[in-house]
Parts: sequence; structure tokens; C-alpha cells
Amino acid sequence: LNMLALVTFCLSTGMRRDEWTNTGDSSFMRRANFTWFKGKLEVHPNASGLATLGDGDLLRVKSNPSKCDRDNLEWGAKDMWFRIDGANPLNFAAVYLEYESTYPCEPNERATWAAFSPAGGPAPYAYSTAASHLTTLMCATIGAEEAKARSWHAFRVTIACALMARVGK
Repeated sequence: LNMLALVTFCLSTGMRRDEWTNTGDSSFMRRANFTWFKGKLEVHPNASGLATLGDGDLLRVKSNPSKCDRDNLEWGAKDMWFRIDGANPLNFAAVYLEYESTYPCEPNERATWAAFSPAGGPAPYAYSTAASHLTTLMCATIGAEEAKARSWHAFRVTIACALMARVGK
């Protein structure tokens, strides 16, 4: 479930690895970056609040301040919205709801807990652990030789194209 939450997030956003891993500073995404909504109402992120959520409800994710593109346009600190669709096994909002329900975080600790953790707790993925997981995923989808040339930055398009090619066979 931990890796599935991360994979569905990266497939949906193309987020760079240094935004959700521990790179030696404290800039990784936290659970406080994630806010649940039932209609227009914010849902308290405790067990009883999460239990009220279902298909059609929304998850707002605020990305971390990040990089600028060549036109100096900011890509970070933007709201991203995800709708829960429990029928889709790769639906990020549905998977993250399961992740949060399985690994509860006290609402007052959301500002310190990592958004993604290999143990479901407060510690984020290590940068090197993320690289190792990427290699495993890439080898499974495109083979070892091609995997050597890929990074998390290319995750979304590489994995998506490989999955589509397999579905098309």
C-alpha cells in the first residue's frame, strides 16, 4: 500500500523525487499538504472524518515550493485536486484514502509527518530508497537496460507508456 500510494501519486503528478523524499533538508511533502473535502466542506483528517469519504469526494494537495521553468514560472506551491474513484485501482485519491486510513496520523502531527513513508509513519522515504524502488519498477516494465537511463523525473511518462504498451498487446 505504501508504494502503491506513491506510484499513483507520481503517475498523477509527475512529481520530482526530491519533493517527497528526505534529501537532507526538511522540504519533503507532509500530510499537512493534503486536505480532504466532502463537497465544499473540509473533512477533519481523523478516523471518523476519513470514514465519511467515498467516491466523488475530493483531495486537495498543495505541492511544495519547487522549481521554476525557463520562463521563470513557478511550478510549486500549487493546488492539485483529485477525485476519489474506488473503481479505478490507480486512482490516487482512493489509494491515498486507504493509506491514511491504514496509517493514521493525529491531526496535530500532520505538519511533521511525511506524506509518503515506507513504514506509513512520520519518516519520509530516503532518497536512495526511492531510487532503488524506481529501478525495481522500471526493470519490471521496460527491462534492465532501459531502466538504467531513467530517473524519477521521467517516471510518469515512462511507466505510463510501458503500461499502455502491455495493455495493447
